[in-house]
Amino acid sequence: MAVTSDFGISATVRNTKASDLSAAADDLIKRYGVHLESGSGAGKADRIFADTRTLAASATETLDLAGPSPTRTGRRPASPGSSSS
Repeated sequence: MAVTSDFGISATVRNTKASDLSAAADDLIKRYGVHLESGSGAGKADRIFADTRTLAASATETLDLAGPSPTRTGRRPASPGSSSS
């Protein structure tokens, strides 16, 4: 299975100040993007994780994205030496 990914984020800020004859405007535009090819080395991706969750306002959650991936049914594969229930 091949995975290719493109991520991007942008921010635009406009600051205006009125004067007697015109309005001065100062624009700040920043855009960042990254493209990841299929693979498991640096700058590459070989897995996809997608989920919908609801957390309380002060709740936190830690996701181990380097560990074994859940199967399509949502169950994690058993680790070596552990018993599955």
